[in-house]
Amino acid sequence: TLYADAGRPDNSGDGTSWETAKRTLQAAVDIAADNDTVLVAPGLYNEGSALSPYEKGNYLYNRVVITNNITLRSSGGAEVTIIKGAHDTGSGDVYGRGPAALRCVYMNNGVLQGFTITGGATDKENVEDENNRGGGFYVPDKVYTPMILDCIITNNASVRGGGTHAGTLKRCLVADNYASQNGSGIRGSYTYDSLILNNKPENIVACYYAWFYNCTVAGHPIISGDQSQFRNCILVDGESRNSEHYDCCLRVATGGTTITENCFIDDPMFVNPSAGDYRLRVG
Repeated sequence: TLYADAGRPDNSGDGTSWETAKRTLQAAVDIAADNDTVLVAPGLYNEGSALSPYEKGNYLYNRVVITNNITLRSSGGAEVTIIKGAHDTGSGDVYGRGPAALRCVYMNNGVLQGFTITGGATDKENVEDENNRGGGFYVPDKVYTPMILDCIITNNASVRGGGTHAGTLKRCLVADNYASQNGSGIRGSYTYDSLILNNKPENIVACYYAWFYNCTVAGHPIISGDQSQFRNCILVDGESRNSEHYDCCLRVATGGTTITENCFIDDPMFVNPSAGDYRLRVG
């Protein structure tokens, strides 16, 4: 086990104890080998960066890059452990997208657990590449082995995949992210036991070309899902189109080449959605 603590003065420690922890996440990740765990103290992690690796033409930086089979885990949970990206303040984009923006996390391997991932952005060009996908975190296209667990992914921005791109999510909240083309919340990911909520803008599909199990999708008044598969999910608000729905509660319109099997349209009876409580009421 290695250690990172934003309260440390610098990265001069060897990272093998809390007393000698690295200050930045990237410094701790850089010394981790396969099957190691980097344990992270509560705090705001908004320093350090690394270039997106391996892919052609990359120039976007990330707060942390994970390329080997390690676990990066917070010790105190997502509410108190924050990975914050950075906006391109000179690009003129209202959401901070631009070539000098900084994404929160790039992963093509490993596990990320227990963080708030916020303030990340990509470039703003309508190009389907790694520089313009995945504002919160990015996993290469059609790669699903990296695991994102127990995270809050919020207020990130991209062209495609405002919150996330690819990978596998479990027990996450994906809320209030932005994309200008598709996947304002999630694009191309496998997602389990998660809440996808209030991603924007209204006319952009929130869940695009992705797979959902035991999830709730709400707060997207025009397009909740497109070209996706939903199993044992609750979808309310807007339309879910060109998608497959199995054993779902669908309080949405359906259109295009939509499949629905064993679904129903009753009110899911959330506890208090206006206050953000999307648990189910008794009964």
